[in-house]
Formats: sequence, structure tokens, C-alpha cells
Amino acid sequence: MALRVIGAGHGRTGTYSLKLALERLGFGPCYHMFICACDPASWAEWGRAYDGEQVDFEKLLGGYSSIVDDPGTQLYAPLAKRYPEAKVVLTTRGSKSWFDSTQATVLSSDVQKLFAAAPKELNDLNRKMGWDGADPKTHDCQYMMRSFEAHNEAVRHSIQKERLLVYQVSQGWEPLCRFLDVPVPSEPFPRSNSTAEFREMLRTGTIPQ
Repeated sequence: MALRVIGAGHGRTGTYSLKLALERLGFGPCYHMFICACDPASWAEWGRAYDGEQVDFEKLLGGYSSIVDDPGTQLYAPLAKRYPEAKVVLTTRGSKSWFDSTQATVLSSDVQKLFAAAPKELNDLNRKMGWDGADPKTHDCQYMMRSFEAHNEAVRHSIQKERLLVYQVSQGWEPLCRFLDVPVPSEPFPRSNSTAEFREMLRTGTIPQ
């Protein structure tokens, strides 16, 4: 199955809500970091992709019609090249609110304790993706905001305008459905994986798929 939608937005920009929306619109199943985290067999291969090595994306993403969040976010360019018919969605938000969200969730001390006990391959991948909370730079607000803004600008400049949607999930169904050329559903746009929900997931130890 060829990818039809590639998410280029960093985690904590509504990527899980986008995953649910894409699946509702018929672009599923959608790959997400939650799926990767539960698939140890994929970690080394994704790590090789981050090292710039040629990997078998069909093997990694077999059965998936779309991908959002890491590990695909920072691999949007090779994925877009491999799947030239796929559309690209750049989810974004204010850079300061994004930074604050990362500190309360994926870069929090609670999550870093989990990674400290995780297998080496997952920790290696986590570092390559830039989510190593042991690195002081990941808690430097100005550094992280510049990195976030530079990534978004790179996406805007490297993906053809007609192929790219710059999008905030707060905009709801209309711009997404117009971009993907599908009808607007009658139900509310899905909202999931807020900071509070992420913290609850940590407390209960349940990872959504």
C-alpha cells in the first residue's frame, strides 16, 4: 500500500488528532510514534533511515496509508520522494506553546525515566529524533523554538505548494477535507492526546494505537 498522506509536523502539534481524522476520512490506517514504540523490530531500521541509509519503507510501513508524528516527521523529504503522489500536511502551532507542551509531556522527567529503562535501540532512535531529555538543549526554550521554526520553514520551502497543507488542528475539518478532496464529516473533529491526556496515559501505562 502506497502512502497517501505524509505528516511533516512535529509531535505536540496535534498529530494524534490528525491521525484520528485521517483514519476517519479513509486515509488509514495511519502510522504514529505510538505504533513505532510498540514495534521493537522497527527501531533499528528507522534509526538507519535517520542515519541517511537507504531503507525499505514498504517494509516499515506495509499496510499503512498515512504517517504522522515521529519517526516520519523528520523523514518527510525521503518519504515524499519515495511516494510522489502523497500529499504532505504540516501541522503547526505557536512555537512557545509547542515548547511548553514538550516540556510537560515527551521531554518531561517522567517520560525520560521510562526511556532510561527502555531498550538501547529505542533510546538510540529517540536521540536521533531529538527527543533526548538528558540533552540540555531540549530544555532550552530559545534553541527549541528556533529548531521548531527552522523545521517548519524547511518543509514550506522544499515541498511544492500544491502538494502541501500548512495546518492547525484547531481549524477543524474544512481545510483538511478541501486539501484531500473528500467530504466534510458531520461529527466533530477528533481532539486527542492533550497534555492532560498524555499525563493520564503515563499514569495508567496505556499507549493508544
